[in-house]
Amino acid sequence: MIKCVILDCDGLMFDTERVSKESWLAFGKKHGFAFDDEFFIGITGVGIKEAKPQFDRFKGLEKILPELYELRFKMIMEQAHTIGLAKPGLENLLDFLEENNYRICIGSSSNLSYVKELVSTLKKNYHFDFICCGDMITNRKPHPDIFLKCIKETNMEPSNCLVLEDSKMGIIAAHRALAITGFVPDLIAKDESFAHLIDHEFKDLNEVIPFLKSQNCKD
Repeated sequence: MIKCVILDCDGLMFDTERVSKESWLAFGKKHGFAFDDEFFIGITGVGIKEAKPQFDRFKGLEKILPELYELRFKMIMEQAHTIGLAKPGLENLLDFLEENNYRICIGSSSNLSYVKELVSTLKKNYHFDFICCGDMITNRKPHPDIFLKCIKETNMEPSNCLVLEDSKMGIIAAHRALAITGFVPDLIAKDESFAHLIDHEFKDLNEVIPFLKSQNCKD
């Protein structure tokens, strides 16, 4: 029985991966870097340390990353605070989870201050039982540390936790944590390298609600 839902932040709760990719492409054009699909798959949903193999493919990139991250943060927060970046169905899902007494967590490789600022742009002040971010643990995704900490802090069993993710690295991390994996596609398409790790797939966050209702009926 699913009692806890753990949500990734970027690309799952908020449409930030699109804005992030736009910033990377603009930055790459300015500095002469042609970022490919392999690059974006390798950096999505992970921390700087875990993304280093991709950074190393582009000579000189790592030295100017602070400029890129400043641009990325500015672009994301401008849109989050003006037009809003909540993904379709996010607030409907959070309302359903609150009304039905699910434990709700956020598990993100991003830093806590960044995640909290994005959450503050939602129309309602939602309660989260626990938020675990990359700056709170040693190893970010695809390591399972973030999700394991959410599971521990909510006193749940992994088999009672549904992790919602939009990235390959996030799905790998959730699978390693022995949680139920739910894939909601964003910019990263499902492929054979991680399709077998996905327990359930949803078109958007609205589709998660009838799934949870059906699970309750079974139990």
